[in-house]
Amino acid sequence: FYASPINPCVGAVVNFYNTSAGIVSSFWTFGDGTTSTLMSPTHIYSLSGSYTITLIVTDAHGCTDTAQILNYINITQPVAAFTENDSFSICPPLSELFTNLSNGAVSYNWTFGDGNSSTDFSPGDIYIASGYYTVMLIATNVYGCKDTAIRHVKIYGYAGAFTYTPDSGCAPLTVYFSATLENVPSIIWDFGDGTTSSASSTEDTIHTYTIPGGYVPKLILSDNTGCQNSSIGLDTIKVDAVTAGFKTGPACQDKKIDFIDTSSSYWSTVNSWLWSFGGGITSTADTAVYVFPAAGIYTVTLTATDAWGCTATITQQVTVYPPPIITASPDTTICLGDTATLHAFGGVSYTWSPPTTLSCTACNPANAWPLSTSTYTITGTDIHGCVNSDTVSVSLKTKTTSTAYGDTAICQGVRVPLYDSGATKFTWLPPSGLSSNNIGDPIADPTGTTTYTVIAQLGSCIPDTNYVTVIVYPLPTVNAGPDQTILAGTTAQLQATGTNIYTYSWSPGTTLSCETCSNPVASMSVTTTYMVDVASDHDCRNSDSVTIHLYCNTSQVFIPNSFTPNGDGQNDVFYPRGTGIQLIKSFRIYNRWGELLFERDNIQMNDEKNAWDGSYGSATPRPDVYVYVIDAVCETGEPVFIKGDVTIIR
Repeated sequence: FYASPINPCVGAVVNFYNTSAGIVSSFWTFGDGTTSTLMSPTHIYSLSGSYTITLIVTDAHGCTDTAQILNYINITQPVAAFTENDSFSICPPLSELFTNLSNGAVSYNWTFGDGNSSTDFSPGDIYIASGYYTVMLIATNVYGCKDTAIRHVKIYGYAGAFTYTPDSGCAPLTVYFSATLENVPSIIWDFGDGTTSSASSTEDTIHTYTIPGGYVPKLILSDNTGCQNSSIGLDTIKVDAVTAGFKTGPACQDKKIDFIDTSSSYWSTVNSWLWSFGGGITSTADTAVYVFPAAGIYTVTLTATDAWGCTATITQQVTVYPPPIITASPDTTICLGDTATLHAFGGVSYTWSPPTTLSCTACNPANAWPLSTSTYTITGTDIHGCVNSDTVSVSLKTKTTSTAYGDTAICQGVRVPLYDSGATKFTWLPPSGLSSNNIGDPIADPTGTTTYTVIAQLGSCIPDTNYVTVIVYPLPTVNAGPDQTILAGTTAQLQATGTNIYTYSWSPGTTLSCETCSNPVASMSVTTTYMVDVASDHDCRNSDSVTIHLYCNTSQVFIPNSFTPNGDGQNDVFYPRGTGIQLIKSFRIYNRWGELLFERDNIQMNDEKNAWDGSYGSATPRPDVYVYVIDAVCETGEPVFIKGDVTIIR
């Protein structure tokens, strides 16, 4: 082994490093009466000296070996000490010489308390101002270990003579000062509380202290040469005052409330109290006790007096809280030998009783295992320290009593909840089609009528068995027929077929001849998907759809190739006819020379009111061949362009 450092200071940490091989345990002795079983420990020596280190190691077979280094660790510590040639003076300056008496040190660091310092062996210093100076010597040895010695130097001012009375009392305290002086050109009274007063020659004065505390007055003396000394008072003026205060214990309705005095006195002790709770009710105890009959905010006053007769008064608002609403878990029934978990609500801490059959008394929740029907009381405390209680009864039984329900009739494919209550463990049979077969409320998805058996058990009680039957009605089958493609403006025959169908319902129904029959006729203007929903006599439902696609071409438009505008009421005008056209955007007639004779825009198909009667301007119809051009939009949204000729016959 080896250690680092081996020449530490007193109180320094020494690290020991175990370099042994093949070992399972170590035993160290550090030479100062202490030991360790750590593999590589640390140690702190509290005394100077040389210490022998021993390490005993053991291998897995119990064989041991010992390593020892005599006087291996050397603890060093210098001793700092010095004397002064003089420790005080009445007036500055003061020349001071310090004699170093230290042992075991190689370097020295002096601080003289006046801002000066030195590293000499026995230095000196000149103090040029009055004061109380702390002289410190830090001695250091060759290993960097240190020791400190401290002494003081006092330099007083001129010891003048003055008296004052009284030197103690309650604030505000008026003190009378008197000085007998000769041949002193000027004086300044310093009352020690931050205020001064100037006078000349022999002078008496008074001063009133308003703030409690300890004050040492000073008389500052000056001559005509600018020299100034001072005289400090021999006694501290003690100005006393009481600070009144109190706190309360839990302030709860109809409960005793402790009013605890926290008043303090600067110099004395509070020894007299007067409490006022309103309505003429008072108390002179140091800790008063009072009961408020109702929750609310009350005014309480305390006047405190100390041994010097100083007094102070405090008035505080005290909030009295109503008792908390403590609620225990509902009464319960468990099996003999089982445990009931009891909960409490409404507080922040609780106590249960009686404790004999409880897992704990100051916990929440608590476990109870009564041997007979028992009532437990829970006492709860809220955040204000107010207390209330409630009870919970635990009854015993030996047999599980459960209730199962959920008998129903459903359509195939419908999921249905099953229920059993009154137990903590459930087993449902058969398990197939259940979301879980070991909970109280599984979801069933039976493929056919099924009677489920549920075995319910509460703790150690004898299990109970119940049954739930789910009747499953088959779904109807339906086929809406194949999709169709028809010419816009024509109708489509729909035909739904299937089994176990009691009612039909088609949608959308606005373009159907019948919404509740099996074979409606569809008259749509755009490609449409029709949905048929069917129901069985048990209202089990199924559905299917069919799409009717529309297309558009000129075959659905009839344009006459001639007309006879002779006024006989037969074939007198010329206009486009047919179905499936949503809008005729333009209808134009031209003669053989390309001259526009007739034009209509945005008209409907079969619109005789916008027909051409063969005339042009004021001229009568002339037998000839004319060209027509029709630009239209089909009900499917497709454009239709038709061009041809028509002959006027006379």
